[in-house]
Amino acid sequence: MTLQVRIEYKRKEPTILALSLCGYKFYSCEVPMYVKVISRRLFRISKKEKLIPLLQSLRKSAEKEKGFISRSTYSSMNDPGEYIVISEWETADDWIRWINKKKVQQLQWDIDSILGEKTLFDVYLPEDF
Repeated sequence: MTLQVRIEYKRKEPTILALSLCGYKFYSCEVPMYVKVISRRLFRISKKEKLIPLLQSLRKSAEKEKGFISRSTYSSMNDPGEYIVISEWETADDWIRWINKKKVQQLQWDIDSILGEKTLFDVYLPEDF
């Protein structure tokens, strides 16, 4: 399975963040501020019992990592099968180091295989306005 995402951010400073996700490989970006990462998953209730242990393992892994600040999980009121996880990290590099670990990639692969859909990731930087 190949997942391709390209995210670019241009700031007032000459900092450009480019993350490429291909086979779950993120590349370093050195953004010197905290980021929020939104992971979006779609799944149906019948698969919940298979997914919960994997999602809990993923959460526990993140909570032990350098740079991890917090995480929250939400379900959509419009679509009960849509879930988002909002995690906060000290830097994008901290999150990238974590997501690139073999165990995390395997967990993500297992989750996506059960879902039959790719998890979508969006990385957000704080703004001054």
